[in-house]
Amino acid sequence: MATVRRRRRVRVLVAGGIVAAAAAGISFATWDRSDGDEGRSPASTGVPGAPRTTQEAPGATTTAPRQAGVSPEDVGPSRPDLLRPTGPITVSTPGAVIENVDVDGPIVVEAPDVTIRNFRATNVVQENAGGLLLEDGEIHGGDDPGFGADGVAWSSYTARRLDVHHVFDGFKANGDVLIEDSWVHDLNEFRGDGAGSGGYSHNDCVQISAGSDIVLRDNRFERCGLNSAVFIDPDQGPIDDVLVEGNLLDGGGYTLYAIQSRSAPENGPPTAVVVRGNTFGPDHLVDHATVAGTVEWSGNVDGDGRPVEPVPDELSG
Repeated sequence: MATVRRRRRVRVLVAGGIVAAAAAGISFATWDRSDGDEGRSPASTGVPGAPRTTQEAPGATTTAPRQAGVSPEDVGPSRPDLLRPTGPITVSTPGAVIENVDVDGPIVVEAPDVTIRNFRATNVVQENAGGLLLEDGEIHGGDDPGFGADGVAWSSYTARRLDVHHVFDGFKANGDVLIEDSWVHDLNEFRGDGAGSGGYSHNDCVQISAGSDIVLRDNRFERCGLNSAVFIDPDQGPIDDVLVEGNLLDGGGYTLYAIQSRSAPENGPPTAVVVRGNTFGPDHLVDHATVAGTVEWSGNVDGDGRPVEPVPDELSG
């Protein structure tokens, strides 16, 4: 997982509504990460998974029950008033920090250890880098129901407090990934010719096709299209060490799908996968979940608190 370290701050300078890139206007300064929660409610700045507290009277607090998933009010840009318009951005400076931008297009990351915070963009792609940190952003696909790219791809990143919608897959998460306190919703599903096998688009709020060290914690995944909220299928390589915990999961065929791949059974079933403490919504085309026998399943419930049990995978038990 990407380590937290001090980074150089890269401010994108805006002149006449156009952002100057690299040699034409990026300045550098030091940045202390402790200032990153300005404008955020107390519920979103505490330790992920910790109980929330509510104030009853001066000097008195009570602990509220911890509910699965993040509130939609606590995701997206933390300071939208600071956002400045820009065209597509390509980041090639290691350790760069991009902030306070409203990008008309994608952000492409080609350097390691980049931070992007308080931002809007159609999508974010990290190409052969690593250590990417995304915080307090909206990834929106241009609010275009025909937008066909994924929200965030592919591996070695941390995503916190993101609002992801109107993209194909919300996150591609193929190893060394932490996604927490984020909301993925309203993916661009479609049916008919060109939609994929079965005649429907195979959208997922999170799709895991290979890799290890993957954590999905305290997120809200809903209206995820026609496939799954969380799709774990080792069709591109073995999958190991995945934690799915404390999320609200809703939508899809099987809302959670974690089985041995039918297209690449030689990769075996996903291993060391833990699914616990999640709340499943009522919307699915088939069932709440289907999982391989290697998956550890505990404490998962529906919206009324009733236990949810998965359908066993026929191939891997």
